[in-house]
Amino acid sequence: MVTDIKNWSTTAGSNTSVGGVSIAEGMAPSNVNNAMRSTNAAVREWFENADWIDFGHTVTYASATTFTIASDVTSIYHANRRIRATDSSTLYGTIVSSNFSSPNTTVTVTFDAGSLSASLSAVAVGATATNDAEPRGVFASAGANSDITSITGLTTALAHTQGGTGLSALGTANQVLAVNSGATALEFQNAGGGAILQVRRKNLGYFSSTTINATTTVTGWDDTITMSSASNAILAIVGGTKTFGICVGNNLMYTYLFRDGVQTSATALNSGTVIGEIAAYFSSQNYTMSNTITFLEKPNTASAITYSVRPYGNTAGQQSSAMTWSNTHLTLIELDGSLVTINP
Repeated sequence: MVTDIKNWSTTAGSNTSVGGVSIAEGMAPSNVNNAMRSTNAAVREWFENADWIDFGHTVTYASATTFTIASDVTSIYHANRRIRATDSSTLYGTIVSSNFSSPNTTVTVTFDAGSLSASLSAVAVGATATNDAEPRGVFASAGANSDITSITGLTTALAHTQGGTGLSALGTANQVLAVNSGATALEFQNAGGGAILQVRRKNLGYFSSTTINATTTVTGWDDTITMSSASNAILAIVGGTKTFGICVGNNLMYTYLFRDGVQTSATALNSGTVIGEIAAYFSSQNYTMSNTITFLEKPNTASAITYSVRPYGNTAGQQSSAMTWSNTHLTLIELDGSLVTINP
């Protein structure tokens, strides 16, 4: 019986009975088989409840979470060891601390549920000194541990060196997980710049004119975009194929991109009063050219900006038999200012 096995001594000569059967020196021959059967029964009963060890100590109730034992047993009842208490009901818990002050050891326990009372009559400790005697859940297998589906009961977040984040709470909406500025831990941060806030692309179709001269009204294409922030930048791209007919002499043909203001005659374009001239590409007689104008600027405004594309010749008397823009497009991309830095 378990109540008997806990009273057995580690000194062989001190064991004089088992299960109430005398095994003292000079025992009756008839007690041999009875003693053996009692021993077998006691070992079997212990085996069926081997997770717990009852050392047979007399325990005295002290409070809802503490009891005392009249000797120094701190080596047995140490912190983090599981404990089972026989009270008005059976209680399970974990030892928080164990302190000896002659003549008593005071043991403090955190119980899974319930608390001690004056009905306390016995305690047993986990057979495994530093782990739960009655594991919560199922032990994980070795290897990939694919049987682990959740982890409960953690009171401290797993560090990044343990495969965790070291964080105990989520960040706010749309934040990202990143390494902190000291490169010592993970933290939630607001997402950095890089988002394209607005993209426009329009096909100009075809532009043609048989003559560009001092009286020709120069037509082209305009696009207006309202900036989201004064700190943002604009990437403007003009692309397409221009085909020029025969020019008079060696005069040149240009394509220009303007911001906020455009002149409408070839004379004005050539007079030096162009507002926001950004780039020019040219062709001479019998010349066909594919071109791209790319320009990045920071307008420093949150208002509407108009970008325009115009062609013109290099003199007021420029003559051309024909000029065509083929599938030309103007693309405006507004970039977050935190992503783009433009030096003055």
